[in-house]
Amino acid sequence: MTIESPILPLIKSYLEHVSIAISYFRKMGIRGNILRAWRKSAIPTWTDTDTDSGPAIPQRGFLDEQQAITYSFHGIGCCVEFGTLVVDFDFGPNGRFDGFDAWRLHLFAESMPQYNQFANVDCVQTHLTELFNRGLIRKFDDVVGSHLYFFVESETSLDRDAFQKSEQSNARESPVGRDFES
Repeated sequence: MTIESPILPLIKSYLEHVSIAISYFRKMGIRGNILRAWRKSAIPTWTDTDTDSGPAIPQRGFLDEQQAITYSFHGIGCCVEFGTLVVDFDFGPNGRFDGFDAWRLHLFAESMPQYNQFANVDCVQTHLTELFNRGLIRKFDDVVGSHLYFFVESETSLDRDAFQKSEQSNARESPVGRDFES
């Protein structure tokens, strides 16, 4: 079933950029839960049963050798800046990174002129509510990231597996200075 909504190109572009950010963390050697890798660095007494998750990483830093892509962890998420493009995301249940909400989409839209019509957070929420009411996106109750929406896999033509595959790609060039189109 094909979903039609004017906000879908924004969501797709946002999720693609989140996947690019995740792929940079993977290139740093983080194999397991990325949020836990930061917490191991931030909280010295953190006990992580996942001993094979890779190195601990600092709260702030650079994702590329040119030091053009910055990251900063916060709460249950991370803000990545690809030059002037801002991608702020929260991790969902079990370390998922394919969630989105009105605030994060609105911030992303503000940094991309082609999505100007979604720079208003209330406008974004209206579109998300419509998708939710149509049963195309959902939230998980009583879990970390319960404020995030996720696509209902069986009812969407957006390929979530493609996002996860791009996360594992090692051949992605730096997006700084490039125009992204969805």
